[in-house]
Amino acid sequence: MLELVISFFQKLSNREAAVAIWILVALIWVLSQHKIRKYFFLVIKAFFAWKLAISYLLMFSYIALMLLLLHSLGIWRLTHFTNTVLWFVCVAFVMLFEYSKTNDESFFKNAIKDNLKILIILEFLINLYIFSLWIELLLVPFFFILGGMIAIAETDKKYEIVQKFLNYVMAIVGVVFTSYALYMVAFDFKKFVTLENFENFFLPILLTIMFLPFIYFVALYASYETLFLRFSFFVKDSSLLSYVKKKTLFAFGLNLWNLNKWAKHINTLRFMDEKGVDEAIRAFKSATP
Repeated sequence: MLELVISFFQKLSNREAAVAIWILVALIWVLSQHKIRKYFFLVIKAFFAWKLAISYLLMFSYIALMLLLLHSLGIWRLTHFTNTVLWFVCVAFVMLFEYSKTNDESFFKNAIKDNLKILIILEFLINLYIFSLWIELLLVPFFFILGGMIAIAETDKKYEIVQKFLNYVMAIVGVVFTSYALYMVAFDFKKFVTLENFENFFLPILLTIMFLPFIYFVALYASYETLFLRFSFFVKDSSLLSYVKKKTLFAFGLNLWNLNKWAKHINTLRFMDEKGVDEAIRAFKSATP
């Protein structure tokens, strides 16, 4: 295990090393401040609440099965460990906390399309050519501050002019990085066209596509849990409540999108008996394409 950790850090690029250094500096500073340290541990405690901890465990298990499958097919190797960890932190965790986006019926199409957009190619090109460590150490806080300022500017229309200026700055920086990457590709094409680079480009997309079913089922479970909780507020009879839950489960099964439509539909309904539940579900399904 120790060798794996050492190997992971040895394979970090200057950009990744710069990010790791700044995270370490920030962590040391936070822990050195008594008032901030108190709230920091409260955030950590909330982050590992029991429900979240279960979701993390399920996610780890699912990803482990994904990697075992890819490894058995000869697609994933230990040399991909660093990129896999970065994908896990930057993509998988983000998707887990944004699982509600799955409620959109075009979720799968958009998720796959987003991974195939030209932005992925540009990001791949940009990350392929890394500057020296001291330059990367300057760039990391610059992008962090710039991104933070843009996020703040987007919260209020009165900052619209500032937002446009910051987006313009970000666009210029993106053009500079992309131009540099394309220049390096043109003059060092052999270094660019390698099997390793192709794998580094393709693997995150493949992992994301394979991860989509897990996010779908997380959203499905959350929707059922929320809906069943709502049922308990306006269905007071325990036997009728059990019947409503059972019929909903059998009627919509794994269809997340119809389940969400049903959840909106029942805002205008109140169930008095089992016959009323059956009629409401039957009427809804006949009216839903």
